[in-house]
Amino acid sequence: MSYKNPSYEGSPSLEIEKQNAKERLDSDAKREAANQDTLSGVITSFAKSSKNALAPKQAALDGVNRSVLKQKQNLYDKVGSKAYKTNYDVFDTKVLQNVSGKIERYGKINMSMQAGLMKDTSLGQIELSSIRSEVDTLGRAIPNIRVLAGLIEKAANAPVGSGERLSVAGAPAYQLDIIRKVMANDESSKDLLIYTDNNQTIIEDPTLTRINKKGEKVKGGILNLDEMNEMMESQKDPYLKYAVKTTGFTTDAFNNLVKADDDKIKFNPQYVSSIDGGKDEEGNPIVNYQMTPDQQVLYKNRSIGNLNPSQKRYASGGQFKAILENKVYFESIWEDQMGGKPFGSKEKGIQFDSAGLDLQPGVGSAEDIKKYDEFYNKFYLPTLKYLSHVSLLNAGSKGIKLLGDPEEEKIKKINLDKMKQKKWDELWDALDEDEEMEGLDGITYKKESNSTIEKRLKTKVVDSIDEISGGPGYNPSLNQ
Repeated sequence: MSYKNPSYEGSPSLEIEKQNAKERLDSDAKREAANQDTLSGVITSFAKSSKNALAPKQAALDGVNRSVLKQKQNLYDKVGSKAYKTNYDVFDTKVLQNVSGKIERYGKINMSMQAGLMKDTSLGQIELSSIRSEVDTLGRAIPNIRVLAGLIEKAANAPVGSGERLSVAGAPAYQLDIIRKVMANDESSKDLLIYTDNNQTIIEDPTLTRINKKGEKVKGGILNLDEMNEMMESQKDPYLKYAVKTTGFTTDAFNNLVKADDDKIKFNPQYVSSIDGGKDEEGNPIVNYQMTPDQQVLYKNRSIGNLNPSQKRYASGGQFKAILENKVYFESIWEDQMGGKPFGSKEKGIQFDSAGLDLQPGVGSAEDIKKYDEFYNKFYLPTLKYLSHVSLLNAGSKGIKLLGDPEEEKIKKINLDKMKQKKWDELWDALDEDEEMEGLDGITYKKESNSTIEKRLKTKVVDSIDEISGGPGYNPSLNQ
């Protein structure tokens, strides 16, 4: 069973396992009751005829019973220890139900072996060893799950680029969600099932939805505790993998360009403008720093190695060239930080292809040049733009204000006004006649029969009677 792509068919549910166990116990009880009188009679008759012969056999049988009970008690004591508890009652109860069945099975096999009722004791030894291994698997897994749950929570709160966020190259997300549910302080773990399948201890969540290898949505998922334990102890293939740390690269890229070499000047004036902020209470001059939209564009072009966009076809990589020459770093940035989509695009799920890293821009055969162009436009340039954007955000930590594009800010304001207008229109249309509502200009309006005129008046879009009548001053685009 592959851990990264686990598959299973017909695994028994916890309910079926519990029902089977109950039926076995009921059957054993009936059989014991039916045989009790006969057994008692045989013993009584036998005792009368040969009391002295019975005593050593009885003592031997008592020894077998004590041995079996001791072995069972040892297992129960182990399961009752802290190592087997998550401290969440719902899941702990499921664990106890699971191991209780194993311990009872262990006792029956052990009894049969010591009473000489098993023909092939080697098979019994194998079965007992298997049961002990299954119980030990839980003892190793639950502490691991506690640790993993803490790491998952820590990673979720870590900043992007910190190297502390989880990578998609590690454990599948649905398995991490199963671990989260085991340790959740709520009722989300009530749907989890725990059982043994082919000597492997499995936790199943039949409620989750995951994506299989074919990209299809499927219901249900499993966590194989044996394989999880093995990977938790592996140095080469750990269960959790982390995204690469890029904050050092992006911070250095910003400092390399923006910081000035001159001790008298704090920032390079090509990228940062110094603005007089007056004087403080002690009379010392205050200097504010900002980057205009043009300076930000210049910074981004320089940081990706595109010194003259109008004359140069390819960006060389600039401040980020060394990072992207490393396939592991490149792939992690693309998948873990960019989410498998070009910077600024809504398109998702583009699988990273590193083939272009072995090619050079404009070098080689026509086919090689074409392949590099595809790689450059699909992966290289979008990643450079992303890293440049992230590095520009370091301006805030340096006390530099990033000024917005005036035209862009104007468009944002127009769009916001349209959204407010649409919402107001919906509320106004829902009013009955003679009801009142405050307009976007702060004035309260009363809805009359001619509601269309009232709606235009309240927004101050209407400035003259010409607009109401559709005359020379009327601009229908403003009233849509």
